[in-house]
Amino acid sequence: NPRWWSQLPQEAILHLCYLLKLVEQSLAWPEQILVNVVQLMFKSEEADRPITLTQAPYRVWSRIRRPQVADWSAAHVQCWDKAVAGSSCLRAALLRQTRLDMATIQGFSWCEALWDMEKFYDTLQPRQLWEVGSRVGYPLTHLYLALSLHFGPRLCQGNGAVAEAVQATQGILAGCSQSVDMSRLALWQMLAELHAQYRPVQFESWVDD
Repeated sequence: NPRWWSQLPQEAILHLCYLLKLVEQSLAWPEQILVNVVQLMFKSEEADRPITLTQAPYRVWSRIRRPQVADWSAAHVQCWDKAVAGSSCLRAALLRQTRLDMATIQGFSWCEALWDMEKFYDTLQPRQLWEVGSRVGYPLTHLYLALSLHFGPRLCQGNGAVAEAVQATQGILAGCSQSVDMSRLALWQMLAELHAQYRPVQFESWVDD
């Protein structure tokens, strides 16, 4: 847990800060930190739930840099994104239903299509995330260091055994503080184009890891 690192002596904390500074300057994590352990937890007879355990220095760095990413997210909220600070799944659903009820009362015809995407994180490509992030002003140092870890080697662990490392080529990790922001980047271009081309049709998204 990153909070445990606060119990280090002052000299050790200074060494940790120096290490993280070098990481940002070189845009490279030590090779050992790039390895992610994927713990397979039972979910159902059809599939297990993968829980990724990232290395502690990365979690500390993510906690330190989170405010900068959060500031960017708050400043770039789009009209289609309903998973924002202060909102909830229930609030978004109630507002959507209220809008449909008002249309019915006023005699307007309406149609609603809901699409629940399973394993969405597993489909994301690093190049797509980088291209969109560069275009919309996402903090690129944060994005690059996160992507380098998300697409590092993965070790699957389950039933007391650990498999050989597999190099990830697609799919981001659930649980990282930037994962929801990355998923917004993945949807950004498509939703922006749909919103521009099909007004007054409303397109909304709710991203949750």
